Amino acid sequence: MTSRNTPPTPTVDARGTVVVLLGAGERADDFARLTDRLVFDGYRVELFDDVSTDVRAVRAGVERLVRDRALPRPVVLLGSDVGATLAASVAADSVAVAAVDAVVLTGVLTPASRRGLGPDRRDDRTRRALPTGLSLPAARSVVQPTLVFHGDGDRVTEVADAVAWAAQLPRGSVRLVGQGEHDVLRGPGHRTVTASIVLFLERQRSDDPVLVDAFAARTPRPT
Repeated sequence: MTSRNTPPTPTVDARGTVVVLLGAGERADDFARLTDRLVFDGYRVELFDDVSTDVRAVRAGVERLVRDRALPRPVVLLGSDVGATLAASVAADSVAVAAVDAVVLTGVLTPASRRGLGPDRRDDRTRRALPTGLSLPAARSVVQPTLVFHGDGDRVTEVADAVAWAAQLPRGSVRLVGQGEHDVLRGPGHRTVTASIVLFLERQRSDDPVLVDAFAARTPRPT
């Protein structure tokens, strides 16, 4: 497990902090397009590589980080795979719940999630995907605004399983990614997913909608 800190460019005021938690086998370089976009848009990015290598240590590091009052707010957890489940778990914990403003989950793992390949590279749908010591919290305990992405072709976590959990989020929204597999942040629809994430982040900075139909509130001009 490696953590990295990328502040926004010097010419841009920090617009918030995104704590990225990557899943099994995932590394920072694999998500450079996403993190570069976030930094370009003014967000400070704190990234933890492959959180599955030491879930307990990463969790402690994340909880310590989000409680840092010097962080630009809002503070948003963005998790992929195991990192998504860990992000949900941290957000639901009473220790960190007040320090986390919003959550983005992609390819979340549930108790029913299974890896397709075993150590011998043979197809093994009985291999549990969640690492020991980590469990997905009850959705109702994640009270922050939460945006969930899931590929409609995900073979690690079935769509119905992920949606059934996400549908119980008090302030959740689910986006299914067409032709998407488990890793929607790097798949065919990654640009749309990234754009949706940026819009969601902007929404957390204001109580007002990011986009409004201004013309709908105007009185038509006489012609």
